[in-house]
Amino acid sequence: MATILSQTADSCFSESPITVDVQPTTLLTSSSLKVVCELYVWDGVDTAKPTSPSYTLKKFPIIDNGTPKVVFDFSPILNSFTTASLGEQLSSTVSNPHWFSYEVYEEARSATNQLLTGSHSTASNEPFIVTNGYLKWGEKRDLAGSESISTFVDDFPLLTSAPISQSIIRTDLPLYFSAYAKSDDGSTRPTNIYVYDNLGNTNTITLTSGENNSLYTINDKFISSTILSNYEASGSEWVKVVARNSTTVVSNVKHFDLDCQKKYTPQRIIFRNRAGGFDQFEFGLVSINSMNSTSSTYKQSALNMVSGQYDSQKGTTTFDTQGTELLVVNTDYISEDYNEFFKEMMISDEIYLVKPSEYVSDTTSYGATWIGLTLETKNITFKKSEVDKLVQYTLGFRYGTPFKLVL
Repeated sequence: MATILSQTADSCFSESPITVDVQPTTLLTSSSLKVVCELYVWDGVDTAKPTSPSYTLKKFPIIDNGTPKVVFDFSPILNSFTTASLGEQLSSTVSNPHWFSYEVYEEARSATNQLLTGSHSTASNEPFIVTNGYLKWGEKRDLAGSESISTFVDDFPLLTSAPISQSIIRTDLPLYFSAYAKSDDGSTRPTNIYVYDNLGNTNTITLTSGENNSLYTINDKFISSTILSNYEASGSEWVKVVARNSTTVVSNVKHFDLDCQKKYTPQRIIFRNRAGGFDQFEFGLVSINSMNSTSSTYKQSALNMVSGQYDSQKGTTTFDTQGTELLVVNTDYISEDYNEFFKEMMISDEIYLVKPSEYVSDTTSYGATWIGLTLETKNITFKKSEVDKLVQYTLGFRYGTPFKLVL
């Protein structure tokens, strides 16, 4: 029985279709023919495949030009496994990437109602890794294709969609980076993130190999505020970040200019991008905080049924009052190269405002507090320098948690 998996390279994206095309070949004469697919999902080491399937899917085939076919889509199931917040991942309480494999076989009933099953079939290169990302429309149309994740991420193995050069003002907040540490070629697998400045200061952040362990396939790391503040204090003009295999550079170099403090306090916002990693942007112009409140009311009866008099203090009563905080931010004047970057922010399921934390800012602690945000701006007209000369955007967000603690 032939099977074709739609995403079969070094990583599958759970937010886009992950389909298996099955062509039954054995029990074709039975009208009760079904194709059974057993899906196995797990994290940790690649050899820890469960003994029993996580899910069992069954479908009747359809006839395509005289040939029976069945298509299973795993993405809704796998996406439920790969959804995890940044805080959960950095505290190692969950693993975002997971392994999965599948087995398919035919099933039918004989004339005497006996259950008949065909032989099990699976892909030769299992297990597969699945991460929380997506393909863009039109990027991949061939079910038999096996493009690597590096095909869709310009700065691979750094999982970022941001332009090569950015500017930051705040050094009291960390910079976030995600690195893809699973690679079949050991010489291209990143083992560290290397940070350096124009004065020769350097720092190395070690990555854990994800070759055989899904827990470390994507390494979510940060350059602490201590490192950045020390660079700024020494007079650094810029900081560069690159992924390396030992001392060999294996990614593009990301450049961050350290700008001087301006009139407004910048707001650092991070979000999960299309590759399953985290990107960040510092909104440098004015930001506005506001608050909306909602409540319910009811009218009390003012009549005292005993005395027959009315109580002048009883009237409309307010209850269930809630408050929602809002944040409006503005970019400085930027390059139109950020247009694709902001498109990914607009459809990201995970966005955070980064604030200084009470935790010690070193390479082993968080060094920041993340406040979940929901993007309220649903429409952006993207500008081009040839038409608009200056490119600048305003975005509105709603805080993910209410002002009042309610569970």
